[in-house]
Amino acid sequence: AVNPAYAQMLGTTPAALVGRAARDTLHRDDFPLMDELFQRVQRDGRVEAECRSLRADGSVLHKHVFLVKPRLPSIEGTYCFMRDISERKKAEARLRESEALFRGVFDASPIPILLSTTPDGRLLEANAACLASFGYARDEIIGRTTEEIGIWAQAEQREEFARRIAAEKSLKNFEAVLRTKSGGDCIMLCTGTLLTVAGRACVLTSAVEIT
Repeated sequence: AVNPAYAQMLGTTPAALVGRAARDTLHRDDFPLMDELFQRVQRDGRVEAECRSLRADGSVLHKHVFLVKPRLPSIEGTYCFMRDISERKKAEARLRESEALFRGVFDASPIPILLSTTPDGRLLEANAACLASFGYARDEIIGRTTEEIGIWAQAEQREEFARRIAAEKSLKNFEAVLRTKSGGDCIMLCTGTLLTVAGRACVLTSAVEIT
């Protein structure tokens, strides 16, 4: 039996689906997965996973499936409950594309850029230009705070930058003296933006030397 809701998800009617094999509407690449799921449901009684089907128009339907083995021996087959997750999958794909674009711009930028948590200033990322400008290897700074590293030559400037970012959310051309690994000081214009990354408040900071 096929209910109208699932038939509608596939763009067809229940009558057109009754009597057909389950894999007839399944995406070919997911045949092995579905074979495995049916084996597991016979063994474990229930199983769930994500897989793909093909709609009547040929488009892909992403779905979350929940398979249940009937408890009564007199009932043959498997109960299959499905939920359309196509929109979620599209959103995840767009997010991956955005992250790839950000990563490409971040890494390729000739301007030093770093990403740090706030308010503690713990470094999460630093691009190649940042590492080259300050003379650090990536593993020397990631996971440490800017205070521990000593990038800010003047503590009061670090504190003011953090305070203004928290209050204004975005700050442009903040003049500060920053210090390299070798101990050299350089005057830089810092621009920072407050944002959320993986649920954490962070600051994306870029710096242009004007010494």
